[in-house]
Amino acid sequence: MNISEILYNQMNLVSFTGSFFWLGFILVFITAFYLYREQKYLEISFIIISLCSYFYSVTLKGLFKLPRPIGAENSPVMLDNYSFPSTHVVLYTVIFGFLFYLVSQKFIKDKLLTLSLKVTFGYLILLVGISRVVLGQHYARDVMFGYLFGAIYLFMIVFLYNRLRNAMSKDKKNNS
Repeated sequence: MNISEILYNQMNLVSFTGSFFWLGFILVFITAFYLYREQKYLEISFIIISLCSYFYSVTLKGLFKLPRPIGAENSPVMLDNYSFPSTHVVLYTVIFGFLFYLVSQKFIKDKLLTLSLKVTFGYLILLVGISRVVLGQHYARDVMFGYLFGAIYLFMIVFLYNRLRNAMSKDKKNNS
């Protein structure tokens, strides 16, 4: 196996984990379980909201209707066959970006675990864009705008999350 085959296989692995159902399974069941144990119900609801970035991306694709690169596979399980923006990149940016933000909020006491998760989430966000171009599923513009649209969605949910969290903590103080 040569280096290009190894790279291609690694990019396939990164892209596979970006499929909506696989990523949703990992995200909802593992992270939500931890947060449920810690009674972080607001965080769980925002993780579910971050999953809605899939539909946000598909809606954007329907608006732009730009074709995929020649030779790109059209999967029968996709809700769309358009290229712009990359749904994988939008999903990774929003979901792993929000998890990165939550981990930064010091919910996890172990500093090494926190650092490991932040590096992993950042690495996945960066690597997914590269994988989509290497695999020939997207143009570079699809990936760049996937990061942009994902960042916009991410900033909106972080803003809303902070507003609700602050309102809930004020309400808690007033009821005490």
